[in-house]
Amino acid sequence: MCDLNKNKKKSAGFKPMKYISNLSLLLIVATSPVISYAAFEASPTGEIALTGAKNGGVAWSDFNNDSCLDVLVNAGNVQLLQQNKAGGNCLGTFNSVRTFGSPTESLRSVVWGDFNNDGYTDFAVNKFNRLVIYKNVDGTAASFIEVLNEDPGNTEGLGWIDYDADGDLDLLVQNQEVGTYLYNNDNGVFTSSAIHTGNIFGDYLAVADFDTDGDVDAYIRRDGTANNGAQTDLYVNDGNGTFSLNNTVNENSPLTCSKIPC
Repeated sequence: MCDLNKNKKKSAGFKPMKYISNLSLLLIVATSPVISYAAFEASPTGEIALTGAKNGGVAWSDFNNDSCLDVLVNAGNVQLLQQNKAGGNCLGTFNSVRTFGSPTESLRSVVWGDFNNDGYTDFAVNKFNRLVIYKNVDGTAASFIEVLNEDPGNTEGLGWIDYDADGDLDLLVQNQEVGTYLYNNDNGVFTSSAIHTGNIFGDYLAVADFDTDGDVDAYIRRDGTANNGAQTDLYVNDGNGTFSLNNTVNENSPLTCSKIPC
């Protein structure tokens, strides 16, 4: 065993605490937590494994407020799968509790959002030439009712966002034939208006408060042209019903419109 104090007189300026500090540092490194990774398995057929169109969207939400996440699947038809719960525990198994319609066209997106602020998450779903918004009345699968069902053209991406800063969620819709549409929510009644039109083909979008200023922003992907690939636009929510175009991350964006509405 090495005696750290043995050569104290032979080494000028020897400081035992220096070595003790180094040993302490080594111990800290040696006892650092080990990162582990969870293993994922395919869910058994009949629970969450479904067949259907590859274009269908999937979204998680606790629609019945039992603290277990449920899932809505837009594939083949729109199915609501409720997670089983026992003894206060979420079991990780699912039962289909409702099917919404029987779409035969290309399926697209599905997004959850509490548009009337009643504590129950509602959802919007679309397919080729069809957009439907469902209201969750009391947190049961049977209580969902349609509040909008129309043919807006070939829509793809959807995103809930408080566009006009009035405290309730509006719906952004990407339309292949027109561009970006806004469905303004006025006390649960939705009216549409185009915010980008012309040669701006809507594709998909994502919404998030990326700058953590308390309001939700939008990142929009648009189809390209024969001369350009896909184009993207980041719109920063100004918090007053307008959005400013952030040019630092846009790709191939020839837009002259720096704010929406244009």
